[in-house]
Amino acid sequence: MTHMRLRNLFRILALAAALLLGAGMTTTASAAQPSKGQTLLQKVLTSKDQKAAYLALDSSDRAAFNTAFKQLTPTVTKVSSRALTTAEATALGLKPIATKDGASATAAGVGPNETVPTTCWSYYYTVSWNDFFILNDGKTWFQLNWCAATTNAIWSWSVSHVGGQGESGVSYKGVIAHDALISGNQIRAYEEYDFGFYGFVDANPCIQIRGAATGTETHQNNCDLG
Repeated sequence: MTHMRLRNLFRILALAAALLLGAGMTTTASAAQPSKGQTLLQKVLTSKDQKAAYLALDSSDRAAFNTAFKQLTPTVTKVSSRALTTAEATALGLKPIATKDGASATAAGVGPNETVPTTCWSYYYTVSWNDFFILNDGKTWFQLNWCAATTNAIWSWSVSHVGGQGESGVSYKGVIAHDALISGNQIRAYEEYDFGFYGFVDANPCIQIRGAATGTETHQNNCDLG
């Protein structure tokens, strides 16, 4: 009986080990792998002659490369926010003192000829764009500045410090679109950028900042102001 129990125990242990090994192999196999386009992107961007490496691709590989290039992966590299002094707010084009006349007064929650104090803030957001978290292809950044009245309404806003930088052979071509929207007690603004690769393909990442009348803020990587 003792030997039989030992044999059964060994069988159970062997089965458990096999199950654990199988689970480990499944986990490894299911780990995210670069797509064909991402693999080509890394191959071309790390070549000594990037243009020649791209031209050497056949039409199918170029299409895969182009698709991957347009789908850059964002990683936040820097965020900072702070309250602004009256002098700083004025220098950034804001109106740190809220006064308003006429029909527009109601929308801002400020009565005709009424003056109310405001508080002003800034939020600076920088994003690094890369392919499959390996090569940095560029960076984008901008700053949203806004003031809110004590009536909990956005009083004034501005955008500053807008820019970008290409890396790994990718060229930064500038801002191609921007917009802003006041929705309730929140100001939302985005900047859309253009990165190019030797005139063959462009990528247009977009970053957005949302600032609330309470001074809180969020950011996201799209142009949707809704």
